Amino acid sequence: MWWIGLWFLMMNFVKPFVQPLVRSKYMITNKTGLTFCEKTSAVYMNNFFNNKRVMTFSPAGYYGFYVAGICTYMKEHYNTSDFVFSGASAGAWNALYMTLRTDPAFFKYVLVRNYKHRHIFDIEQEMKERILQYYDTDDFDLDRLFIGVTTVGQTKIYTDFENLEDAVDCCIASSHIPWVTGSLVHMYRNQCSFDGGFSEKPYLNTQPVALHVNPTMWGRNPNMRFNLFKKGSFDLETLFQNGYRDTLLYGTSTLDKALK
Repeated sequence: MWWIGLWFLMMNFVKPFVQPLVRSKYMITNKTGLTFCEKTSAVYMNNFFNNKRVMTFSPAGYYGFYVAGICTYMKEHYNTSDFVFSGASAGAWNALYMTLRTDPAFFKYVLVRNYKHRHIFDIEQEMKERILQYYDTDDFDLDRLFIGVTTVGQTKIYTDFENLEDAVDCCIASSHIPWVTGSLVHMYRNQCSFDGGFSEKPYLNTQPVALHVNPTMWGRNPNMRFNLFKKGSFDLETLFQNGYRDTLLYGTSTLDKALK
């Protein structure tokens, strides 16, 4: 189809300008703009990451709702209090979900009930409105949240959020694909920001990853491809339910090893 060719042409034009040239081993940016890189992160790591494990969440497009089903199963059946969560694009939203302190059943209602629009940009704006309507900053343990955003020439891992709205705005920045999820340019913290999926590994890498959560981890979505143009092709609640069901049927042994 014509739009597929247009998409790849656009990506080939945009990606060289936003692709990080050098990825520091650690690139953690807090709300004051102070950046901890490989040479300066020792104190930060010792104070915060001691006895913490890392769980990462991949980009997924609409299949982020499938991953949300996986997250719900984990939250209902495992103790993840010793984890920090790092995600990009749709994975940023699921990493935020994993920091929720309250009942995940209600978040499912907030997350997957009918949306007024089918375009991914409108869905993100509705998600923001719903989250801020039903939750406060204290409902989330935002200290354990790390979101990968591609900026010009650099991957930034944001943390230390001002409040819940700031964290949600970072999720939106991490999901920004020009002309697909918004306009050409999206600004976050005075930085021109693009989808974290433009970066090869937009995740926290302070230590080995204990679990990488993605839509194909149970072998159930092998032909998943770029899916954001399929506005009316997905039943978001079905995707969510499938993620939960597939985790129950195919994922428990993997999760038992990684999380217990």
